Amino acid sequence: IQLEYADKAIKYDVNNAYFYSHKGHILSKLKRYDEAFNFQLNAIRLNVSESLFYKRLADIYGLKGIITFAKVIYKQAIHLNRNKEDYYYHSFGELSYKNKE
Repeated sequence: IQLEYADKAIKYDVNNAYFYSHKGHILSKLKRYDEAFNFQLNAIRLNVSESLFYKRLADIYGLKGIITFAKVIYKQAIHLNRNKEDYYYHSFGELSYKNKE
């Protein structure tokens, strides 16, 4: 049902990056990573300065085991994170700890 609402939201406003990101987040929870990846990229294309979109993209890279890219994207999310939410740093640290190189 959440996917249906996300689809309706996107149809309502095709230029709303948050709607794309939300759908991507739902898809990643369903382990549909390739689709989720594309929706996060669309969100970033529509709003390049929103840190949440980069964090969610990094989450997907991490879930797919593409650790090097995940780290780079997390750093971008942290850089853009104006409110300095702790969970951005926690996500980066947890990924780095679990995937020591």
